[in-house]
Amino acid sequence: MCGLFGIVRNDLITNDKADWLASVVTTELEIAMSERGTDSWGYMTAGEGYESIARGIGCMVPASGNRRTPLAPIMLGHTRHATHGQITIANQHPYEYGDIALMHNGVIYNAPHKYIVDSEVLADRVSQRETVGDLRGYGTVQWLEDNEAYICRMSRGDLDVAWVSSIKNQCRFLIWSSNLQQSFKVIKAVAPDVTFRLQPTLPEGRVYRICKDTLTLRRVDYEMNLQHSLGKAWYEFGTASTQTLKSSPKPKSYTYTVDGGWNWQDEYATPVPITGPWALGDD
Repeated sequence: MCGLFGIVRNDLITNDKADWLASVVTTELEIAMSERGTDSWGYMTAGEGYESIARGIGCMVPASGNRRTPLAPIMLGHTRHATHGQITIANQHPYEYGDIALMHNGVIYNAPHKYIVDSEVLADRVSQRETVGDLRGYGTVQWLEDNEAYICRMSRGDLDVAWVSSIKNQCRFLIWSSNLQQSFKVIKAVAPDVTFRLQPTLPEGRVYRICKDTLTLRRVDYEMNLQHSLGKAWYEFGTASTQTLKSSPKPKSYTYTVDGGWNWQDEYATPVPITGPWALGDD
């Protein structure tokens, strides 16, 4: 299992207060997702003057604890737990095909053998807007195309989406990751005035384009409906270098419930004080 995360901003980059909060949010997203994949990492950014892609081996969070990903209008990140293909820079997400750069969290069990890493087949298909209905697997994808971000929760994919708002810091972001629960708690501790608006789970297979100016999710015609198949649990693959379960234990799992003393959804996922179109767009 890997980790996906992203942030889209609609504030001015010259806003120092907004930059500070964006830095806090991005750093926490990195840290939280690093526990889901320590083999390698990658990120991609978009926006005028901010187009870049970077990949690296090992944990995304360096020993210094400093954020790797730069501040940009649009930033998408990935942490890899290798299941198919060796741990190399060439095998790290994003995969670039045609005009897109795509990241995937999950497994494709019947990917054609011509792809070294199973996730590559998704990048190839998406670049041509071809069907993925013949593929068995699960997961979530995100990609950049023409300086715009797209996200899709496929069968059994993990994806939390939320709007982050701060009047004090004069900004508003759209963020998402494979698990936002822990991130909410940490961000709130650092910036108490921040409020969150959680988007209910995205329907499986629907692709959404993120409109930067309005921070809305707009549904597009293309869909990604995988044949659901969990097959082995993700941690049964081990890493690509060892392929053993023993060497790849499940990471810590963060689950916060009322019984556990913290109902994160009731406490933090509240309507933000800035008006806006929160509903998913189907046009």
